[in-house]
Amino acid sequence: VVKIDEPSEAVAVLMLRGVAGVLEQHHKVQILDEAIEAAVSLSHRYIPARQLPDKAVSLLDTACARVAISQHATPAEVEDIMRRRQALEVERGIIGREAAIGIDVADRQGRVETGLAETELTLTAAQERWDREKALVGEILELRARLRGEGVPLDAVEPPEAVAETAGADVSEIKAPETDADATATADPSPPDPAADLARLRELMGELAEAQGETPLILPSVDRNAVAAVVQDWTGIPTGRMLSSQ
Repeated sequence: VVKIDEPSEAVAVLMLRGVAGVLEQHHKVQILDEAIEAAVSLSHRYIPARQLPDKAVSLLDTACARVAISQHATPAEVEDIMRRRQALEVERGIIGREAAIGIDVADRQGRVETGLAETELTLTAAQERWDREKALVGEILELRARLRGEGVPLDAVEPPEAVAETAGADVSEIKAPETDADATATADPSPPDPAADLARLRELMGELAEAQGETPLILPSVDRNAVAAVVQDWTGIPTGRMLSSQ
């Protein structure tokens, strides 16, 4: 029997960085380095039943899945309000049928109508907030992809030397295929301005933070907060306490 000791947190971080590109490609999200460090440190501290790096990989993978879902699915908060409205509408229908046969439903009817009006206002506000966050996150992701070179992970890019060695060709004879970005650059004579893009990105991140507050509906990337939220659901430990102790 060969016993393999659990790696240290520093070694586990290096190991997770090696698989981060695979998770990014699989989930189609961006993983910040702070999320990798948080996945290692929080899993090591709060999930004692498993060992590194296995538990850190599972934690990061779950956080990636949640971020991906948040960018494409209806937020749970909006769905909860929709279900509440549906329940009130069902109750209103029942009250209408009982009123038709002479049952006194005045008090219940007033309560349900008031609840429906309040729920409609809450739903409208939540949907407007969701639309606002979607617009901001969409522009943020577009800018990040542009700044990162369409967001291709570094470990997913095969160097020309490796391609040439595999094909038995000379590197100097290999011409990179033209991409859509190349065609757009040819058609548009205006050069890219990374400084302007970075300034706009910072502005958008500030607007998103202000719009979201402490309860975001959509997550633009996998960060330490996304990882901490998963640990909170798994362990019941409040996110604020975990992050404040880091």
